[in-house]
Amino acid sequence: PLRPRTCFSAVRLADRRSIVFVGRLRVQGNDTPAKILTPPEHGATEQAWTARALPQMQAVRYGGCGVVMSDGRYAYLGGTLASSYAFTATCEALVLRHHNDHHAEGGSTETEKGAWEPLPAMLEARCQFACAALRGCIIVAGGMNRASAEIYEESSGRWRRLPCDLPYELSNMGSALI
Repeated sequence: PLRPRTCFSAVRLADRRSIVFVGRLRVQGNDTPAKILTPPEHGATEQAWTARALPQMQAVRYGGCGVVMSDGRYAYLGGTLASSYAFTATCEALVLRHHNDHHAEGGSTETEKGAWEPLPAMLEARCQFACAALRGCIIVAGGMNRASAEIYEESSGRWRRLPCDLPYELSNMGSALI
């Protein structure tokens, strides 16, 4: 079952079947990895969604932002490190791969495995900021004690500082593209 979380991120993956959650359980000191939630088969309205834990991120964190990149990977950016409570600029991308597991008695089962891979770090450490992905770029803005904004260009693998700051520091906010 899903348990209450704080500082989480939820997105719909490119395959439109799953949502990924990353966050901190409200029970102190009990962090869990991200989960993929899969809806029931089409038409099965009385069935529950299924949850599957993903591998632990390289840096256990919460309070960052998540977006789906143009190639379908789920990127989790920044946040607060669970080990030190320090803000971080590090970023990771979840890569999902399908495998066919062949059985000795014949046949096979298709499984999906995930692994986190590092992305280039943002220019500034950020926690509880806004982010959005658009046309091969990721834009981040604000955060606790931050009024600056940056853009990540997927094609070059580089972060750049945007020339204008927000009018004041903004944190604990949501973001969406319409």
